[in-house]
Amino acid sequence: MKKQAILFILTLLYSFCACAQEDDWSYSSKWQYRPVVGADFGIGPQTLKTAFKNNLGAYQDRSVYIHLFNLTYFFSKHWGIEANEEICFSDYIKVNGEDFKADLKTAYGDNYYAVLPESATHFKPLIYGGHSLRLNAGLIYRIENRRWYFYPKLSIGSTSFDITPSWVYLKEKNTHKILNVKTNDKFKYSSDVFTMGLSASGGYKLAKQFFLNLDLGVTYCEPHFSYTRKLEDVETGMSLSEQEIDLKGSTFNFKWGAGLILVFCNRKDM
Repeated sequence: MKKQAILFILTLLYSFCACAQEDDWSYSSKWQYRPVVGADFGIGPQTLKTAFKNNLGAYQDRSVYIHLFNLTYFFSKHWGIEANEEICFSDYIKVNGEDFKADLKTAYGDNYYAVLPESATHFKPLIYGGHSLRLNAGLIYRIENRRWYFYPKLSIGSTSFDITPSWVYLKEKNTHKILNVKTNDKFKYSSDVFTMGLSASGGYKLAKQFFLNLDLGVTYCEPHFSYTRKLEDVETGMSLSEQEIDLKGSTFNFKWGAGLILVFCNRKDM
């Protein structure tokens, strides 16, 4: 394993040194890989977090994102295509559960005591510990010289996140009557939201195959979810009420990040 790691490092060093001997670095790359770490913020009066008025969406408007996969292919001097997969993490997810409990107290607190199971507001990570996942692909335009570059992009894709079902027991005050409030008992929606993005990458070329990179971008999506809220008598199992609720919205997110661009293949004649 150590020999393989040393061989890999030596191969990279040789590749960088070989490229450094060439003078023309402009418009020479064909394939690029772009690892990035950054931050994501909801902007405007309506955000994806506020679209979940029931506070059961595993999403927050302040998160950190990491590119799991990003690959760019330039099929001409200026134009290329890009595919990207990124995962978002947020410590603020736990706030959603507290907001959910506060909403229950407002709705039922006058007549009932609310008892929440530990798992009632537990948000499960989607993948690699993250709470939301973005997949997108699109066009990229290239402007660059020997040392500097700027790549504006337009993309479409999806944002995915977990929707947490919840059940809460209500004990009526001064009686032994217990009710069960079930939210999202049967899923009638997808957790995938169509997303559009406008972004740009820019930075400085340290070598022909090694760039410093800064990302800026805005994403837009229109979440539309439906969920049910049922009220049941625990002793008899009788359904007392059932409510179908739609959540709609249009949201913008601003994101920025920093990282590297690694060039794996160069084009001799563009």
